[in-house]
Amino acid sequence: MSEPKKWGHDELARDLAAVVNNNETMAWCDMQLGPAGSPRPDVFTLRKSYTRPEPTIYEIKVAKSDLQKDLAEGKSHKYFDFASRVYFCFPKGLADKADIPKCFGVRIRHENVWRTVRRAVVAETPTLSRNVYMKLLIDGVEREYRKMRHELAAGMRTEAEARRRLSDDYKKFLVDKGHAENTIKWLESQRELLQESKQKIEIEIKAIRERAGDELESIFGQRITGEIQLSIAIRELRRSLIPAHARDDASTAVKAAINQLENVSKLLEIEGKE
Repeated sequence: MSEPKKWGHDELARDLAAVVNNNETMAWCDMQLGPAGSPRPDVFTLRKSYTRPEPTIYEIKVAKSDLQKDLAEGKSHKYFDFASRVYFCFPKGLADKADIPKCFGVRIRHENVWRTVRRAVVAETPTLSRNVYMKLLIDGVEREYRKMRHELAAGMRTEAEARRRLSDDYKKFLVDKGHAENTIKWLESQRELLQESKQKIEIEIKAIRERAGDELESIFGQRITGEIQLSIAIRELRRSLIPAHARDDASTAVKAAINQLENVSKLLEIEGKE
């Protein structure tokens, strides 16, 4: 379980003012109600009504010792000269509503919301002096002007920072765009080189195939020629051996055939080595 938030006094006052300042109510923080020496409530509100303005004061406490001192001195009772209702407001756990006199209302800041644990007794609405209204008007308008000016300056700084970041991002985009374009050009040049290399390789492969085909055709042609010659020699040998009565010429014919066979055999051996 997380620890409860430790509120600062002014922070808690602004937090409450943001809640009570709405379409029906106007709120002022730390506004002195009149000339020097007049009370300065933490939060002061008026309803937007001519007949029932219901001036209300909210006293902010963030330390128990400060609360006890205020109650002991009775300072908050003076607020009824300027308001018909007075609330004590503090973070949860600082005090209990029983610790606060019943003439005051009690609002407690929980973790995420303000809760009214006791409504303030509505006293007779005091008649506020012209000085009070002039103070609320003059200082209130001046505060709103300073607030608007501060918000405008903050907005202009935010816009300037956004423009600077946009400018930096745009410059980076242009640099990245240039790098990308250069990369694309380089890839295209590499693609053209690869295409040219591919064409050269295909031409070389075709030439190798053609040379290989010619050499194979030559080898096969020589082998076929040798086989034809061998076949002719064998046929001549058979022809020379067929006549039985030509015994005298047989020896000569056989020798001639054998010589022819040897020549053919040598020719085949030479071709085989090649």
